[in-house]
Amino acid sequence: MNGAPVQWHSIHVHHHAENAEPALVLHAVRPAFDAVRTWVDGAWFGRHWLRGPHLRLNFLTSGELWAARVRPTVISVIGEYLDAHPSTARSDESALAPVHARLAELEMETGPRHPWVADNTVLEQPYDHRLPVLGSMRASDLLAGFLSDTNELAFRMYDHVDRGGALPLLALDLMWTTVSVAAIPFDAGGAPIERGFMSLRSHADAFLSRTQDPAGYRAAFDERYLRQADALSERLRAVESALAGNGTEPPFVVDWAEAVRRHQRTAHPLLASGEVSMGGAALAPRMPTQQVSEFHQLLQTDHGHEDFIRADHWFASFRLVVNYLYIHLNRLGLKPVDRGLLCHLAANTVETVHGVSAVGNFQRYVVGAPAAGTPEWVRTGTQGAEGTT
Repeated sequence: MNGAPVQWHSIHVHHHAENAEPALVLHAVRPAFDAVRTWVDGAWFGRHWLRGPHLRLNFLTSGELWAARVRPTVISVIGEYLDAHPSTARSDESALAPVHARLAELEMETGPRHPWVADNTVLEQPYDHRLPVLGSMRASDLLAGFLSDTNELAFRMYDHVDRGGALPLLALDLMWTTVSVAAIPFDAGGAPIERGFMSLRSHADAFLSRTQDPAGYRAAFDERYLRQADALSERLRAVESALAGNGTEPPFVVDWAEAVRRHQRTAHPLLASGEVSMGGAALAPRMPTQQVSEFHQLLQTDHGHEDFIRADHWFASFRLVVNYLYIHLNRLGLKPVDRGLLCHLAANTVETVHGVSAVGNFQRYVVGAPAAGTPEWVRTGTQGAEGTT
């Protein structure tokens, strides 16, 4: 780059054929990113639904290079691919309107939802900083930095799935990796995942609580787990072995762990200073709860340590990278309903392999902790931030 000011620019690729999207990513988006690599300071892509299914291709570069090099190159590469491989999907905009209206509410998406942009259309659009949710430009830049840093990993993961790898299994690997390396152990010892997996349990329970039949869905999820329990336990042990330095299989575990650690360390001081906040997520409306799980009932009790969730900066950095994980899984094409199931399977597997439970951990380390003095989660959080754990 020549030192000129840079900013984010976006191109939206409206492509309604969901089953053909992986090919679009691998054979058009990836070559387009490779073609402009020397002209950008950062680049990432993601999926979105607003005004019809599309990919958002985002590039950090100067206005001059955007106009002269990046924009025309990307539009040419994508356009040539769509000319040869157009989407022929027949999507019902009116049928999806109620779904998109609810998504707009949940995601605090304020842009127009209709009319849909025509299929196989490539448009330059303003970059979406997601300020209603993220709260500040610094938080937006932090997220963009993570997505840009892991963009090549995303392409490699698409290629892995295209060659026969299972997306759900890859997602489980990334879930276990994230809650292993982003968490810190309890004072009593044990692996960090014994603490970190509690978020997966919470997210699975939240998903189940908002289904029409929470008990029925939980039974189905548990039955699914029991059918695969041995294989899942073996897979978790393989992930933990890779994290301990014993090889590079399963794929992506080591690289993903390094990215999570790096960006969590960057985020922590910004969260501690208030420059970045997790408060935006709390502003989004929630779907009605049909049934509260035992774990969530415990979280809602007057246990005297509300700061465990609301005020600890290290825990905020943990939540942040878990949120980043979910955004990454979305760009890989994992649907929210599948994520709910996988969180449940991942949490069950940790409980089996490590002989713990989310309820038991919370009772022991939070409810059972003395109200006076410095709670253990604050001490370990401070040590983690200082790199002394």
